[in-house]
Amino acid sequence: MAVAWVAAGRRAAYVADGHFRDSVHLAAGIALCAAAGCVVSDFDGNPLHAGRGLIISADQATHHRMLALVEPHLSA
Repeated sequence: MAVAWVAAGRRAAYVADGHFRDSVHLAAGIALCAAAGCVVSDFDGNPLHAGRGLIISADQATHHRMLALVEPHLSA
């Protein structure tokens, strides 16, 4: 539901840790957000299936802020 709230403009962003390459649990929500024009990436700002984590943001400025918040918590 939280992912749909980002698409609807009720939340600024959604963040989840883990690997989502073969996950079907968020597929519909991610598609909904992409169709709504949200920014979707992994924790490094790459396409979602490139690495670890999930960040969905309502806009590019919020996405940059979320990437900056996550970055210090990533281990090498």
